[in-house]
Amino acid sequence: DSDRVRTTISTGVQQILVNGASLPIPKPGHPLEFDGGVIETRIIPNSTFYGAEVHAVRVTLLDFDAVLDLGWVAGHIMPG
Repeated sequence: DSDRVRTTISTGVQQILVNGASLPIPKPGHPLEFDGGVIETRIIPNSTFYGAEVHAVRVTLLDFDAVLDLGWVAGHIMPG
């Protein structure tokens, strides 16, 4: 008897604070610009034969030429 493995990918963001001020959570595909950067909520999937990984929030800090990926999740299935 074999059971099928199901995959579910979901993400969520509770609050975004920039310099102590709460900003609205942008919808995927609609970046939110602030002084010195950009916040994007997006799903960046990377699936392989063994599993999947997802990046949920990307913060780009223009003044520092830096990109921060937050909310990264991965699941992997290794064959027996």
